[in-house]
Formats: sequence, structure tokens, C-alpha cells
Amino acid sequence: MAPSTESDAATQDAVRARPWFSGWRAGALIVALAAVMFLLRLGAEPLTSPNEGLYAEAAREMVEGHDLIVPHINSVVYFEKPPLLYWLAAAAMVVFGENAMAARLPSALAGIASVYFVLLMGGFLLGPRPARSLPAIVLATSLGFVIMARQVMFDALLCATITASLVLFWMASERKSRAAVYGMYAALALGVMTKGLMGLLLPAMVIVVYCAVARDWARLKPIASLGGIALFLALAVPWHVAAALRNHDFLWFYFVNEHVMRYLAKRWPYDFPRQRAWVPALGVIYLAMPWSVLLPAFGYYVRSLPRRGLRLRPELIFVLCWALVPLLFFTLSKSRTAYYMLPVIPPFALLVGSLWAAIAEGAGDPSLRRWVTGSLLVTFLIVFAAWVWASTLMGGGDRGSDRAELAFVSCSFLVVGLAAAVVIAFRGRLGTALSCLAVGSALALTTASVVVNRWPAGDSLQQMAQLTNRLAAGGEVTVVVDNRLEMNSSFVFYLDQQLRPVRVVEGRRGGDLEFGSLDPAVRGLFLSNGDLRRLASTRRVVLLTDDPPRYQRPPGFHTIMRYRTDILWANFGP
Repeated sequence: MAPSTESDAATQDAVRARPWFSGWRAGALIVALAAVMFLLRLGAEPLTSPNEGLYAEAAREMVEGHDLIVPHINSVVYFEKPPLLYWLAAAAMVVFGENAMAARLPSALAGIASVYFVLLMGGFLLGPRPARSLPAIVLATSLGFVIMARQVMFDALLCATITASLVLFWMASERKSRAAVYGMYAALALGVMTKGLMGLLLPAMVIVVYCAVARDWARLKPIASLGGIALFLALAVPWHVAAALRNHDFLWFYFVNEHVMRYLAKRWPYDFPRQRAWVPALGVIYLAMPWSVLLPAFGYYVRSLPRRGLRLRPELIFVLCWALVPLLFFTLSKSRTAYYMLPVIPPFALLVGSLWAAIAEGAGDPSLRRWVTGSLLVTFLIVFAAWVWASTLMGGGDRGSDRAELAFVSCSFLVVGLAAAVVIAFRGRLGTALSCLAVGSALALTTASVVVNRWPAGDSLQQMAQLTNRLAAGGEVTVVVDNRLEMNSSFVFYLDQQLRPVRVVEGRRGGDLEFGSLDPAVRGLFLSNGDLRRLASTRRVVLLTDDPPRYQRPPGFHTIMRYRTDILWANFGP
């Protein structure tokens, strides 16, 4: 293990002597800040398509169908992901109703949990001084991270389980805490139940790489626990066994197709574009904004340590491995997506927080201060230019102009915060400058949460679903969607129960429901154009299509609503 020369022996002894809950007032304040960032007006914007509506519908159908083993979407089996997110969202719907807030609540709480565990790790990384709270502040004010954690997505929950497992690993190896060992294994199991083997593989790779790089294999000894392994198996295995017993194709589809073949971009059906190798790195920059501006300064800070006669402390080596291993893993993957990098943002926040702490306490050389000041100046110029550009796009009445207006209003505070940071940085008070950056980011997020419902939700079909519900109030109506159902998932979520399941025209191939559509019991839900014509000749039908439609509509249909890029048709009434 590399010797520590960045803090003296007294500080290290203090870190080990103080309990993990020391400084609880600062910690409570940070968690309260995170609660505002992640929970404020969580349901103000309706659920969007494709992902939010799709996953929320799976949770809602668990409540309606009382089946907690096999997830269904539109009554079709959906085995692409494990059920933990669905379980939590379903529980929230039972308590708070079937709405956007309840569906998003598990992700938001996971974001708060990630902030809490980063706060704990900050105590190990920075010692028993006030600066240990800075990494948690960075995470709670990272724009992309907060936005992702306010959506119905698996990634915020996966991020929380990975963060918890790695922080608890470090705690177990430092304190020889049996509770931390069991907590680590429980977090690993919850990660597996969130997004499959990824919840175990990523933390395991980080731990092994750290031990190899730091030659610190002794840290594995405290976690060699038969009780912990038994707890992991008890939490992670039963659902997989039950699902395999319910569906004989589950093991191949879930473990081979959704894990191995997805990583190699050979998954069936192939429904995602091939992304460039730099997309994961770009994802980190986006998710960590505005703090990603300090990446060059942090790189200089790390490279300058040997010149100052210093070595990396074990805690810093561990956090570096935590940040770099998942980045490399997803860069090497053939199926790359920017938001897959969400688990990298907590260690990134720890690294930036450690840089902030060093600057605030006067560490570093003049070159480091120039790096920080220059990064803030360049970022201000870029953000200011984007802010002015957004102002030129407003007032068009389409989805792009609405988003531009929302960005312009909310990011005004970020522009002001960056301007203040630059001015203060040039006066040599870099710690205060970074505080201005944090305040500007926090105010931008808060403002966006408060004013978001002033603009129509461009990716939600809630209004079309509500109109369909009113049309169906006068008698029996069959609802049909054209193309893949996931592209209209928010429409399905907001339909009344008696209108579901909907029929899907030419949407079986290549979609998320293709595997489940092979079940003979649900094949009647998937129609051809000829089937639609025969259905419309005998029944009242409401049809949702793209604008313009892909195919000619059957006779008798007329437009009843246009919204963004979709048209709602009916063959009855005005």
C-alpha cells in the first residue's frame, strides 16, 4: 500500500478515531440540499416516452395484476431488466397513486442515497475537517446527474447500489466492521436485482483493480464472509429461480441475450444505434456539468504530486479506480450510451471535491490555480454563448423552443454563478469561486423544477391519452397504436384501465416487446394493416400514429388531435 504523505499522522489517527457519523450537522444539511434537488416538484412534468412510460407501465401492471415475479407491459412479458425498480415504483404507486411522482420516487431516493454515501466516503478521503462535505455538494449540484435521477430509469438505482457497495467495502476494510460487510453484500444483491450482473461485475472489477494497482490485497480479507455471501444469494437468487420456472426461455434471454450479447451489440432484437467510442467520456462530461470543467485542473493536480514529493493516498487510488474502471468497461463495449456512465459520477464528485478542498486550504502551486481559473473562464464563455443562443430559439411554439426557453430561464442562475466565480477566481479566492459555482448550479436546478410545467411536455402523450379517455366514456372503444409500443409508452400509461391492453399495428418486430410477443396468448394484440382495417369496420377505434403516418389509414378515420409529431385518429364522433 502506498504511503500517505498528504496528511500527517495525527490527522490519520483522527480519521480512524472519529465515528463515521461525525459532523452530523453538516451531513444533515447536505442531505437536505440533496432532497431539494431530487424531490422538489418531482411529478410536475408528466411521464415521457419511451423509457419513463415503459418502466412505469410495468410497475403499474404489477399493482393491477398482483404478479411480482414476471413483469408485463401491455400484458406482454418483459424480461429485459430485473424487477427491483418495478417493485419500488409499484409500492410508491400503492401509497401515492398511479402518477409521475410515484413512478419517479425510487430514482430520486436513490440519488439522495448516492449523495449520502459520497458524504461518508468524503470522510475517508479528506479526513475529519469541514472540507469532507465538498464531494457530496458536488454530486448534489451536478446537473446531468440530478436530471437523470429525476426520471424513471434503472441507472440512478444502479448507481446508488454500486456507490453503497464500494463505500461499504472501504469501510469494512478500514474499520473491520461486520455490519459494513453485510451492508456491502446486501448492496451488491440489490444491484443485481436492479440491472442484472452489472450490479456485481462493476464493483468487483473496481475492487480487484484497486488491490492490484495498490498491491493492497489484504483489504479483501475482511470481506471474505460466508454470512455475507449467504445474504447476497438469499437476496439475489430467488427471483431469478422463480422467473426461470415461470418461463423456459428466461435463462437464455436474460443472461445470454441481455448481458453478453447486449455488451457485444449482438442482442436480439437489435434496437439501439452503434455509438462512437468517445460517447462514454462525453457522458461523464454531460452528467457532471458544471463540475466537469475542473477535469483538466484535477489532472494537473494529480500529475503535480510527484514533483512536490507526494504520493497518492490509498483512498485516492481507490476512487481513481472507481472512476476509471467503469469508464473503460463501457468504452470497450459495443453498445455505448451516455447515461450508462451515471455510476462514474459519484467517484468523479469525490475527485473534484478533493481538488476543491485542496484549493480551499491553500494547497497546490500557482499553476494549479491558473488551471482552475482558466477552466472557469472558458466554461463561462461557453455557457454564456449557449445561453444567448437559447434566447434566440424561444417563441417558436415547438418542442425545441419550449426546451430552449426552459434552459434559458433556469440556467440564468448558472450564468450568474459562473460569472461571479470567474471574477472571484481572478482575485485569488478560488474556494469562494467554487462555492459560487455550486450555488449557481443549485439555483438552476431548483428553478427548473419550479417552472417546468409552464411549458408543454414535448415527449409526453398525456394529453392525447386524456382525450382518448373522454372519448371512450360514452361506450366501448378499442385503442390502437401504430409502430413500436415503447415509442408511445406515456400514452399507454395515462389510459384508463378499461382501455388497456392496446392493440399494436406493425410494432412487433424490433421492439422491446418482441420476445414477449411470441407468447400465443398475446399474439392477438399485434395487428397487421389488414387486421386494423377489419377491426375498424366493426368497432369504434381510436388510433395513434406518427405525423405523418407510415401507412394509409383505413376508411372512415379522421384527425381529432395533433401534438408535436403524433396524430390521434378516430372512426367515430366529431
